[in-house]
Amino acid sequence: MEYIYFFVNPNSGGKKAANFFEPNVEEIHFSKPVPSVVRIYSIIDGPSGHKPGLEHLRGVLENKTEDDHFKVVICGGDGSVMWIIAEMDAHGIDCNEVVFSIVPYGTGNDFARAVNWNNFNGLMPFDSNMAPLRRVIDRLFNSTEVLHDFWKVVLTVEPEGSFNKINTSNRQKETVVDQSGTDVLRMEFMMGNYFSIGVDARIGRGFDRMRSGSGLLNKLIYLLQGTKNTFRPAIRVDRQIDKMLCGDSYSTTVFTTEKGNSETPILPQCSALIALNIPSYSAGIDAFDRSRRVGLENLSESETKELTHFSQKMGDHRLEFLGYRKVYHIASDFCGTSLARRIHASGGPWKIVFKELHPTEKVYFQVDGEFFVMLQPKDVEIMHSRTIRILK
Repeated sequence: MEYIYFFVNPNSGGKKAANFFEPNVEEIHFSKPVPSVVRIYSIIDGPSGHKPGLEHLRGVLENKTEDDHFKVVICGGDGSVMWIIAEMDAHGIDCNEVVFSIVPYGTGNDFARAVNWNNFNGLMPFDSNMAPLRRVIDRLFNSTEVLHDFWKVVLTVEPEGSFNKINTSNRQKETVVDQSGTDVLRMEFMMGNYFSIGVDARIGRGFDRMRSGSGLLNKLIYLLQGTKNTFRPAIRVDRQIDKMLCGDSYSTTVFTTEKGNSETPILPQCSALIALNIPSYSAGIDAFDRSRRVGLENLSESETKELTHFSQKMGDHRLEFLGYRKVYHIASDFCGTSLARRIHASGGPWKIVFKELHPTEKVYFQVDGEFFVMLQPKDVEIMHSRTIRILK
């Protein structure tokens, strides 16, 4: 038997995803294309670790037969993917026992774009006698199974430092604190799409404070933030980062920002440093594969050739790093002209070490569209976490 679990974020897409619950149906049986049992759950029902849908899935998995197969369809934004995987861990469900898919809602949705599901964006599942839902079911059984990596990103600040975020309720800035009210000095994330430091995160943070429920208005807000940042004082991550290291003991120097070093690769002017895990960035830009320039100085001819010929592939246990020198270089990618520069591609792990900065100097960063500021940063560590199966 084929079991298909839809986990829906009813708040996604301006609450459009809530249409999954309009008929008040919990279980549906389909005979075509193959006999299937479909169950629909809200991801916000129940406390963490005690979600009704995941408890049901766990129970069925515990009694599965060799002929049973399980698909988990996540209905929401990219953040919902990470949320459901974290909740599966909390319920003791092995992610390797299911294959994942996504029905996207809202704007951006780079993960859905990367796996070719964005044409289902804003799905109204029960319209026209469930025709849209039937199309999703058909697509699930006519998709290719591919692998997708997740990475652990750990950011640390100095004892006098702090992290700052935008409060999702009132859109105001606030310092990140622990349960006792003490400033957090270390933050850990699971990253599935991309991680970046620099001006793109500053643009995204400004957008986050002003975002609305309208997709069109959100695009205009993002354009406004990008234009605004063109005239603000430039961010130079090459003046904030000291070096980037790679390898099991961080024994290899990917680059340094110390000018005049003729033996080590040097990162010149750079406004944004981005680590890519998927071929879709900032609402659909295939930034790495479109780039052909190299963003480091002092690379050997063989290193340059290897980097320029490297092809990005999901699920290969590698990350691709690139940089943008100026704000308008990011905008040029939206217009089809790539000014991004390739910096590095490997399986890591990596450590990005910061220079000693002024106590008030802000370092902007993002993880999968969550935007933050660091004060007095120490370092960032990135390492492989897990691999899941996804339908493309």
